[in-house]
Parts: sequence; structure tokens; C-alpha cells
Amino acid sequence: MDGDGGKIGERVFRHGGEGLAEMATWLMATSGAVEGGRNPGRNRGAARARGRDADGARV
Repeated sequence: MDGDGGKIGERVFRHGGEGLAEMATWLMATSGAVEGGRNPGRNRGAARARGRDADGARV
């Protein structure tokens, strides 16, 4: 889901290690995540849902 709750994709993966690796690769590519895990914009939707912007200021 995107930051507004819209569906951005769907896929089925095999059960097991190989399928998990495929899922991780697909999630990283689909989400636009930065490899290594630090993506400054990743919590924007969650922050907005709490009434705050990505930096924590009230909106």
C-alpha cells in the first residue's frame, strides 16, 4: 500500500527461503526503499495518520 492506503502491487511467492528472498527483492523494488534500510521518507504515511508530518511536527 502507498502512503494514502492505495494498492501498489500484489504478488504470490513460494514458501521457503528462495521465495522469501524473492519477496524481499520485490518489496524493496516496489516500495522504492533504499538498500540497507534507511529511507528518510518511509514513515510519511504513518506520521500523517498520527497528525504529524515526517519530521514529527503537527499538521
